Amino acid sequence: MLKKNSILTNRQKEVLRYRRDGLAQWQVAQLLNVSESAISVVERAAKKNIRLAKKTLDAFYTMDARFFCTIKEGANLFEAIVMIADEANKAGFTITADPVELVRQLRTENPECINGQAVRGYIKVFIRDNGLVYFECFYE
Repeated sequence: MLKKNSILTNRQKEVLRYRRDGLAQWQVAQLLNVSESAISVVERAAKKNIRLAKKTLDAFYTMDARFFCTIKEGANLFEAIVMIADEANKAGFTITADPVELVRQLRTENPECINGQAVRGYIKVFIRDNGLVYFECFYE
């Protein structure tokens, strides 16, 4: 018996690849010769698996980090990043990433919490002693 080494099934990966490449659910359904609702179920399960894996990683990375602050819903992303850097400096932390890198990190790791330049939901900010910053996103 082969051991599963992914949070996604092969079918989930296949569907997500097609969707990432711009195909609509009905197009993927035609390609795979299944119903559109079957594609919807597979895609929803894949996204749930990804969210759960991300929460696990967030918990792992933040367990030895210090809670630093919370970025509130509606905050301007760029102003929030500058505030984090300023507050970290005042508290004696040296953040290893520059503000542009922090914005990229936040957008890449938590796209569901960013809408244009506004924060959606709220984001907890953690800083480790080595200057690495981690974000934990909470939204509805």
